[in-house]
Amino acid sequence: MKQAMHAMRPALVVLAASSALAVSGHALAGGPKMVRCFGVNAVHKNQCKTATGSCAGTDAQARDPNAFVFVPTGVCGLIDGGTTTPGPEAQARLTGFHKKLQSMSPEKRRETLKQLHKLQEGVKS
Repeated sequence: MKQAMHAMRPALVVLAASSALAVSGHALAGGPKMVRCFGVNAVHKNQCKTATGSCAGTDAQARDPNAFVFVPTGVCGLIDGGTTTPGPEAQARLTGFHKKLQSMSPEKRRETLKQLHKLQEGVKS
């Protein structure tokens, strides 16, 4: 019996791994809702510009409270130091961005939001 279980172990591992991949692939195909998670980025692995960096991948500070990465809803709070609340500099930048959006024409606002959604969708794949 012990030998039979030992012989089946590799098959069980492969089955478990393929099941996990199938489940995760299915979840990604449906597209889990992604949220911004601040304070968990690795050096040069932020998703978007920060108060100290001009574009994605430029933040030289790990765990920057003003930098974010997209994660599925519910995951951010599980990461040590992760929060969906931006740091003060990021909050000021977001407030400025929302004011700018409100001052745009409806067409320009739609186009800008469409581009932002495209960028976020690219993160999921």
